[in-house]
Amino acid sequence: MAKGLSTEIPLQGDEEPVIGGVEGQEKWFLITTRTIVWQTKGSTQSIPMEQVSEASMDFKSLSSARAKLETQDLQITTLDDKHYRFPIEEGPPLIGVCNVLKQIGFRNRKNAGMKASIFVG
Repeated sequence: MAKGLSTEIPLQGDEEPVIGGVEGQEKWFLITTRTIVWQTKGSTQSIPMEQVSEASMDFKSLSSARAKLETQDLQITTLDDKHYRFPIEEGPPLIGVCNVLKQIGFRNRKNAGMKASIFVG
């Protein structure tokens, strides 16, 4: 990832990088205007942005306010009910990305005619 995430990951057409993070060669994420892409333990995964249904933090590790600032796992559920988990730097970066993806999920559920519930996390 020496050149940066946006130069290492091919972007499609008018797709633009939005936010990303690198913790090492084997642990990174990139959110673009079209896709969420991440790598952990040598495995790269991606989700089309229009498939995001919900985003949350790992509730099992959220037994206290302090735990909320220490968790690094972001959970994504897609419209077809698949579940993904990827790490993001703890604290404000994770909370910020989670909130943005929650809003995208709300929009996607609304567009799909699904019940738009409030999901706190």
